[in-house]
Amino acid sequence: MVLDRIPVGQCSPSRARALFWLLGRGFGFPMTQDVAGTLLFDVKDKGYDVTRGARFSGTTAESSFHTDNAFGQEIPDLVALLCLRPAVKGGESQLISALTLHNRILSRHADLLPCLYQPFWFDRRGEFLPGESPISQNPIFSWATGELTVRYLHYYIEVGHRKAGRPLTRRQLRALEVLENLLRLPELRAEFRLRAGQVLLTNNHWILHNRTAFEDSTRPPERRHYVRLWLSRRSPPTLGC
Repeated sequence: MVLDRIPVGQCSPSRARALFWLLGRGFGFPMTQDVAGTLLFDVKDKGYDVTRGARFSGTTAESSFHTDNAFGQEIPDLVALLCLRPAVKGGESQLISALTLHNRILSRHADLLPCLYQPFWFDRRGEFLPGESPISQNPIFSWATGELTVRYLHYYIEVGHRKAGRPLTRRQLRALEVLENLLRLPELRAEFRLRAGQVLLTNNHWILHNRTAFEDSTRPPERRHYVRLWLSRRSPPTLGC
């Protein structure tokens, strides 16, 4: 859903972030988004380079269809994005249903579907603690408590398999090719542009999202700036006295 809207033009950025936090808390419990423990994450161009290990959220490059924290131990149930300022050009939001993708593959390439239920290696983009592995292993499709869950970002899988020293098999490559071809079909996705103050809220289990490449303003106060919350539907454990 798109919630319209926080009055960002009538309040300070810190007040807008506080309102966004309160709004998000109505839908779930905030989760940390990096090893530093960030809860409110700034999504803007930071001059990073994906080929050097950065996450797409810090670049102007198209992110490609994905789910957030696909490489993590626990994925957020919901992703909330507040648009403080849109890009000068580009940066459209795109959504696609993993249920549709799954059922298209089931009906047309049923022999490849079991492959997507098997583990793939994902690069963790530096989001791991000392002593932990820089890669993780997860299936693309799985089911939990009756809900389809998808973990996906094609580039992270490619890098993950290289780091693992386990080249993708011909069957895996074919399954990923079929999935990527479906993601390119315009008729399967919704596309829109968020306006300042609008909040996008998506289910991170079975909705994949993409942000197209964008051009930013040359003036820092006018550059694209989103704020992100990862939300869990489960209550965090209560600490004892």
